[in-house]
Amino acid sequence: MRIVNRYLALVRCRQPHVDWTKTLPNSDVIASLGEEPRAYLLAENPRDDLDLALAESWMRIFECELYAWHTDENAWPRARTRELFEWFEVTLASTVEDLSPVELEVEEFDI
Repeated sequence: MRIVNRYLALVRCRQPHVDWTKTLPNSDVIASLGEEPRAYLLAENPRDDLDLALAESWMRIFECELYAWHTDENAWPRARTRELFEWFEVTLASTVEDLSPVELEVEEFDI
């Protein structure tokens, strides 16, 4: 077993995000939105403080969530504020354990 020096942020879509997706083209294909959380690894901080952990990452998470459901950035909300980030429920785990015997692989991609 290995401990990963990151926090795990589990992100679920709340109703305002679901409502936004319904305004998009092909919104009928988004039936499972919000059922399964997406996971993000964040830098640790000494206080186990969610707001502090999200302070540098919330915008990136927001953009990843928007991109996951619609790749046309012109359709995204123009004002992506911390308040609008409330579209998502975020749960933080301060300990991440890697139980797999297989070496961790990282794949880079740009949005």
